[in-house]
Amino acid sequence: MKRWIVLVALLLSACGGGDSEDPKPGTWLVPRWASENHRGGIMMLGDSITAGWPQQYLPEGAINRGVPGDKTTDVLARFWLVVKEEPDELYLMIGVNDLCAFGEGWDRPTQHVVENIEKMILQLPSSTKIHVESILPTDRIPLTTIVETNQQIQKMLVNYPSVEYINLYPLFLNDYGQILYLYDGIHPGDSGYLVMKAVLFPEVTQ
Repeated sequence: MKRWIVLVALLLSACGGGDSEDPKPGTWLVPRWASENHRGGIMMLGDSITAGWPQQYLPEGAINRGVPGDKTTDVLARFWLVVKEEPDELYLMIGVNDLCAFGEGWDRPTQHVVENIEKMILQLPSSTKIHVESILPTDRIPLTTIVETNQQIQKMLVNYPSVEYINLYPLFLNDYGQILYLYDGIHPGDSGYLVMKAVLFPEVTQ
């Protein structure tokens, strides 16, 4: 199953080689998730990078709601399910596919990403601990665009002191600005997930 998820991630991620004709390729997952009646615990939310997390690197009981190819608009469209599942903690990484769509009619991708993340935050109760992860570097778009977007996300989060910002971006670059741990220039390999696990879930032992 995990190999299948990773394959779909490569095929459907906007930065991984083009969008699917279906603008929401993970839509079929939502009814299945809705039927699970999951409540509380830790939720991982995002695109193919989130979908690719090895389960053994996540805390016990954590659920993965990553959908390959998702942009922030797609996550917003299914955010009712996040609200329904009432997670105790939410780890959100989203936005790289929005930035990759620049040039396809998106004239303000950074502002778009920041505004949509803020809309997600506003839909969750104060009881949910929210962790917003930075967008990782990728060789598909200028790093300056990613840096600007991450900075604007941080600036917006100043208004939400209970939300934690986790800056993973510098961990994926060496001293010369070369990208690390991404086997295809955008998706983390096993070593990349280990780097993120050390920051997000250091207590997890596999």
